[in-house]
Amino acid sequence: MEFSTERLRVWVPEVDEAPRLVDYYERNREHLQRWEPIRPGTFYTEEFWIPQLRQNLKDSSQGLSYRMVFGRADSSARDPIMGILNIFNVIRGAFQAAHVGYSVDSSHTRQGFMTEALVGATEFAFEELGLHRLMANYIPSNAASAGV
Repeated sequence: MEFSTERLRVWVPEVDEAPRLVDYYERNREHLQRWEPIRPGTFYTEEFWIPQLRQNLKDSSQGLSYRMVFGRADSSARDPIMGILNIFNVIRGAFQAAHVGYSVDSSHTRQGFMTEALVGATEFAFEELGLHRLMANYIPSNAASAGV
């Protein structure tokens, strides 16, 4: 499951991409610390991410959530992940809605990548998933997220 924008490719990562997620969160530990929950030490290990990615793939196939990553459109499997974009808590029925959560690598902030990924995610959610609403929450003191 994936989509592309002008500069980005956004996809649900496979289990063998666990090292890339560990790398992303390790590189951005300090950058994300103020905005994300307190993480146990195991969060920064492949042992944590392998079962998590298996569950993410299952949830995506069942339409429950779409926990995605993004990189440059021309990136290879060896390039670092640039950001995280999650569509989760998918509610069907008359509401047809979901929440979105996101983060971007500290070296890629304020360059429009997160906005571009979210515009693509909105189109993906409405056109491909049939949702009518996406809801994003952010910590009010996070000016960068407020700007997205």
